[in-house]
Amino acid sequence: MALKHTPFIDSVHYWLAGFRWLMTPGLKRFWIIPLLINTLSICGLIWYFTQMIDDHLLLPLISWLPDWLGGAKKWLENLLIGSLIIFLLPLWLLGFAIFGTLLASPFSGLLAERIIDQANIETDSNLAHWKNWLPLMAKTVAREFAKLAYYLPRALVLLIFTFIPGFNLAAPFLWLLFSAWMAALQYLDYPADILGHSFEDTRQLLWRQKLRTLGFGSVVLMATLVPVLNFLVIPVTVVAATHLWIERYSAIGQNRCYADEE
Repeated sequence: MALKHTPFIDSVHYWLAGFRWLMTPGLKRFWIIPLLINTLSICGLIWYFTQMIDDHLLLPLISWLPDWLGGAKKWLENLLIGSLIIFLLPLWLLGFAIFGTLLASPFSGLLAERIIDQANIETDSNLAHWKNWLPLMAKTVAREFAKLAYYLPRALVLLIFTFIPGFNLAAPFLWLLFSAWMAALQYLDYPADILGHSFEDTRQLLWRQKLRTLGFGSVVLMATLVPVLNFLVIPVTVVAATHLWIERYSAIGQNRCYADEE
């Protein structure tokens, strides 16, 4: 099998195609708001992150360094600053993922619904009038809390493993796998929810295509770490995830779930 046809790589191609699909006529009003929310949340969290380091962590941390250290004091300050940023960066990324995605989720649901509508797949929603948006947005927000309830206990278990000698050697790899899984679940759940799949059913469908799911989640994770590109992550990923679900996961029409492909 050629590399480009493997499930893992195939999902990466879908995400990259999301930039092209984002320009589809009729989608702009549905993704411009998530883009603005994503931009404001990133800027706000960056500001809070730097303020927290400067006022509450960094100054108390370096204030005890004596002046008689001379040039070594500056070197130690830089070392402490770098160590602090490395330690807090994963927490900042987690905060961005939860805060920004939660705020944009109602509009992400609308975007996914619009793409499904353009694919001529019937749903219970009707986006012809903005008043019909509210029930779908409320439903999407409720689903976000189901994702949080799924995520938090598992993240807590992984966090405990991080502090257990021996097990902590595998902790970074487990965090990466779990983060990729959650990234894919976060976005692929939008079309799944609109098409009537329960949260449990969605997880089962994603698990049947583990390589494709982890491939999609991995590229989303990498994109969130790239400056400028991370501003577009939410709308691009919602568009890509909806196309990916319809063509690779959905059991509607001829788009059967490829449970035996891996």
